[in-house]
Amino acid sequence: AGLCAAGGGGRVAGDLLRELDRVSGESGDSSAKLVAAFVDHLGQRAPAAAAPHVASLKAQLASTHYGLRSAVVSALSSVVCEDASERHAEKEKTLLADDARDALLDLVVERARDCSHWTRAATMRACSKLVENRAVPRDRYADVASAVTGRLKDKTAQVRKNALDTVCALLAHNPFAPILDPAPHELRADALQAAAVADHASTVLRDRRRAEAVLAKQEDDSIVLEEVDEAQEDALQDERDKRRVELDYHVGVLRLVHTVEASHGIVDRLARSSTASDAVGAARVFGACRAFELPSGKTGLRAVLRLACSSHDAVKAEAARVVAAALDVQSCESGTVQQRDKAAFEAAKRACSLIRGCGAVDLQCLEALIAAAEKAASEKKDFERVATPKLVRALWDVAAASKVDASTRVAACRFLATCCSAVGSKVVDGPALSDAAQFVVVDESVDCALAEALGRLVRDSKKKELAPTCALLREALFNHDSGDGHWYGACDAVLAATFQLENDPEQCVGDALRSLAEKAQLLSEEPEGKAGALARFLHAAGAAALLGLVAVEDLGARLKKGAQPAKKVVVEGDDDDLANAAGGAGEDAERDARLLRLVEEKIVGVKADGFVAALAPVAAKVASRALARRGAVPGVLHRSAVLFLAKVSCVSRGVCEEYLPLLITTLARAPDALARQNVAVALGDLASRQPNSVEPWTDHVYGALRDSDATVRAAVLATLAHLALNDMIKARGGGVAEVALLVVDGDDTIRRRARAFFEELHKKSTAQSSPIYNLLPDVVSRLSAARRGPVTPVVQEEEAPASPKKTLRFSVAPSPVQNEAAKKLRFSVAPSPKKRVSILEEKEETLSAVDFQAIMGFLLAFVDKEKHAEALAEKLCQRLDATKADDDDAVAKARKATGDVDAQTASRRDLAFCLGRLMLTEKVTRKLAESIALYKDALPDEGVYAAFTAIVQKARKLPKDMKEVLDDWEAKLLAGHERRLDLDGAGPTAVPQSAKKKKAPAKKRATRKKKVVQSDDEDSDGGALAENVPRATRTRPRRGVRA
Repeated sequence: AGLCAAGGGGRVAGDLLRELDRVSGESGDSSAKLVAAFVDHLGQRAPAAAAPHVASLKAQLASTHYGLRSAVVSALSSVVCEDASERHAEKEKTLLADDARDALLDLVVERARDCSHWTRAATMRACSKLVENRAVPRDRYADVASAVTGRLKDKTAQVRKNALDTVCALLAHNPFAPILDPAPHELRADALQAAAVADHASTVLRDRRRAEAVLAKQEDDSIVLEEVDEAQEDALQDERDKRRVELDYHVGVLRLVHTVEASHGIVDRLARSSTASDAVGAARVFGACRAFELPSGKTGLRAVLRLACSSHDAVKAEAARVVAAALDVQSCESGTVQQRDKAAFEAAKRACSLIRGCGAVDLQCLEALIAAAEKAASEKKDFERVATPKLVRALWDVAAASKVDASTRVAACRFLATCCSAVGSKVVDGPALSDAAQFVVVDESVDCALAEALGRLVRDSKKKELAPTCALLREALFNHDSGDGHWYGACDAVLAATFQLENDPEQCVGDALRSLAEKAQLLSEEPEGKAGALARFLHAAGAAALLGLVAVEDLGARLKKGAQPAKKVVVEGDDDDLANAAGGAGEDAERDARLLRLVEEKIVGVKADGFVAALAPVAAKVASRALARRGAVPGVLHRSAVLFLAKVSCVSRGVCEEYLPLLITTLARAPDALARQNVAVALGDLASRQPNSVEPWTDHVYGALRDSDATVRAAVLATLAHLALNDMIKARGGGVAEVALLVVDGDDTIRRRARAFFEELHKKSTAQSSPIYNLLPDVVSRLSAARRGPVTPVVQEEEAPASPKKTLRFSVAPSPVQNEAAKKLRFSVAPSPKKRVSILEEKEETLSAVDFQAIMGFLLAFVDKEKHAEALAEKLCQRLDATKADDDDAVAKARKATGDVDAQTASRRDLAFCLGRLMLTEKVTRKLAESIALYKDALPDEGVYAAFTAIVQKARKLPKDMKEVLDDWEAKLLAGHERRLDLDGAGPTAVPQSAKKKKAPAKKRATRKKKVVQSDDEDSDGGALAENVPRATRTRPRRGVRA
């Protein structure tokens, strides 16, 4: 390559390229790597020498070797870059003509659709080099951007990474402007287009008048033609040309912006990818969009915040850099004092702008990102700090300033509260916080958003000197009327701060609750009960109950720690020491029991005389009335009443047993979707506090996964996933079948979360067991006849018109406590039938065959152990034989909508499909071939036969030669399909050949016996499929036992 650069006029390069073309064509791919290396070096070191021989380089693009094509793309881009450098230097003669340059750009961009991902990645790098060297003209810029963004959906991670980097380069080196906000460009482009239309119309009218004057002159010589002012015409033409150039400029900007904006959804999906390079590149793209003020930069920065939850440190580091760059915190550290103060104030304004568009989830992500950045900074890692001291100081100045508008002050306090939650009380400025608290009440109106932010600051600071500020916030919230939605969050924060900072928090909270009770008119003789005031009162009382429970448990922990004796070494045989140790454990249990009795008797128990205990019947009546008649209770009051019952149920088991049926009924029947969503979330906390009380109602919680509202289904799924994955509830087959239905849900977010649930459940597998394998038999059995519809419980009106009671049927027998609670709530609980009815079988709508196959195809992919696949194959074959007893009227009606012939055929096709999706090994194949007696009656059906023949064809691809077995099996399948299979009397009770092996030792027989006992449970791996299947008879006696 150096010789070519020094050779005269590129003659050496031409001769070498022609010779190498001939050699590579004769030698094939053996010399393609060496030719590719030469072409690449030629493009880098001597692009001017390669320019005259572009035709030879172009011919190499037809090579079958991807490396040679990639080298040609790199060389062509180097030639274009060399031409651009000469154009920028304003040389008289450039390397390439405009047409030749455009043709080379087309050749490079065209390789973005190459069949090899290596060449596509090289094309992305070449486009990035062209953009960085400003070698792409303005009129071709949007075309290059379109080709690059099209590769964001590539299947190869390296291509996507290079494409994301090129998008950043397209924005950073764009030839248009430092600000690409499309709004002003659209306005100016519309004005220029209107002016162009007006110019065209005036030109047409002027030319028509001149033509008419010429014609009139020919008829009458006395007419004098108007003289044309050439100078004026030239000036008008120059003006039109300038407007045309300006219009092309704005159109180019808009084309680039629209191309990048069209890829926003793809970049957002890449930001959620588990591949670190995708997430890092997406964060950079969103940061570039934010820097150039594109519309996607505002929403994209929130997607960058959520990268704080990533498991990759590189992703979190990039997210911190992007957020810090968006706030421009580095400008606060350089320059004079005035310059630094001004830069800090501007950074504070940007932080306030960022926080205005953030929700609760975004704030938690920002908190996690700030905490990670501070931890990395303390460990001297490559992280950029987000909450720098200069920024925090500027935010306190904004929060305490009197000339700042209310929304900016609230945003500054919210950002500071997030920083305080992340790094602790070191960011809290007590005097500035007190100054900001003076603006909570202005003209007898309460700024609840500001009170919420300041309450979080006071709560997280844990500084006793802020108690007066906490009292000020408490007085502002509970002594003034407010209908703002931020009141509830502010109430929680202020009450929590009260329990932390006040010496007598019970008295302070009691006074606050009395103030709310007076506003709700509960203490008067004739209360009218305002809905908003009563809702706020119930919310505050529920929060106070939970905080009281936390305080009691904290007190118990401190007492336990203080009373803990010094550790003593227990010597074997020392009975006194053993007795003392046992006595210590008994004292701890007795102390915990006393604390629980204290809570029951003093806070929410039946014997309690406080506000919280008295409000439980009121809240239950409100919730029951909302269920009895739609619209009878305002939504905000209904939600507050339900949440109050859930909170006090967390505190007391007795209250939980009494009102849990009402909460479950609300989850099933409440007309307000937000109320159902709140109950779904609250049941998760309730299950962690009162697991024994919630466990009998788990089936009804799973039933809420069929709710008609997507937000409720998402909340129930999140709650159940948290409980099941953390072993708080047992994952049962019926409940997991309900979750499996969400794999084909209409909402994309719910589908992703359902799939993530099974992926996380599969991670709990060990070398010997698999949770999904244990549940699959029951799931297959339930989904095979699934009916699905909106949540509609069976409610029967009673005959007596004077009593508005209703009968609510549950699938579990009601306990005496539930019956008593139902009487108080004017509901009677009817016992369920003796046979346990599946939740899935209570609906009229059926699960289509396509959805069944999609669900089972996804679930069966988790059976990745050979022994599990073999066992599951045997159980499915037994179930195929047992389908003969399933052809009843109920199932036939359920299957009618699917278009299947009958229930038996539909069930057999479903099971055959599941067999075809199992992991196929030699043992599984032999097991299926030897079990043909179990499914021979199903082979005449075309669908079942096609499924088994597909299994045979798949088994022929196994590495081990099984030709004889497969040929014999295929012949038997064909004979069974044609109803001429004769197995010499072999039937379901016959033992396959593979079972005639040497008996296992006694220890292993005991293990098998134990597994059989476990399978008798309704939720075990074989209970659902082994039903009605006769057991195989023994062909020989046990060892040591006479025949």
